[in-house]
Amino acid sequence: MFFNKTKDSLLSSANSKFSIGDFQGAIKLYKEYIKKCTGEKDQNYLGALQNLGVCHKKLADFDIALIYYEQALDLSRKIKSAVEEASASSNIAIIYKNQGSELIKSGKLKEAKEKFTKSEELFNQAIELDLEMDNIEGVASSLLNLGNLYKNDFKNSQAMSVFKKSIEYSKKIDNDLILGSALCGIGNVHLQVEEYDKAIEKYQEALLILQSTSNYDTRWLINLTQANLQKAIQQKNSK
Repeated sequence: MFFNKTKDSLLSSANSKFSIGDFQGAIKLYKEYIKKCTGEKDQNYLGALQNLGVCHKKLADFDIALIYYEQALDLSRKIKSAVEEASASSNIAIIYKNQGSELIKSGKLKEAKEKFTKSEELFNQAIELDLEMDNIEGVASSLLNLGNLYKNDFKNSQAMSVFKKSIEYSKKIDNDLILGSALCGIGNVHLQVEEYDKAIEKYQEALLILQSTSNYDTRWLINLTQANLQKAIQQKNSK
């Protein structure tokens, strides 16, 4: 009985540190919690794996984050937790997407393509699962990330189509963060193909939405959108 209480207390403390952004502290406690878990793994154990992945991603330890997300994906399938399976699939896909983008910058196109292919497969799996559960926010978010993947892979028409679908789903749940992000994504596609007037229009539309929200996640996106808007204006004027 004492053992279970201690284990539960560790998980509670880890979740508290996680919620306030103390990721180093949360990692230590989640690892202690996992060590105390024996026998069949349950939903709480799965949640700890997911949060360990998030902690390491926030700290830019992407390879370690990937390990925990893959463990979470494997367990979610074993215990048939569709919610966690969709979440883990999406989280792994995001890391592969980002790795692919960095590989492109390094000129490693073959390796980048492999990462993008894996990422695309996982995003589509997450979307399918979220659609089955009617998790509209999950669908909109994965579509947004998939659009960014296609844009980074220079698949501009596919990116545009997916961003528009993300907008469609984000409007169903009044999620202005995803809506503004998708509009910014469309602006990025237009900028990439040198359609400057259309890029400027979408960036301005995105800013109107993002600046009207109180979500703490929007500041960095507002700054990025403003920078891209200025870039589009400058490139237009230089032609």
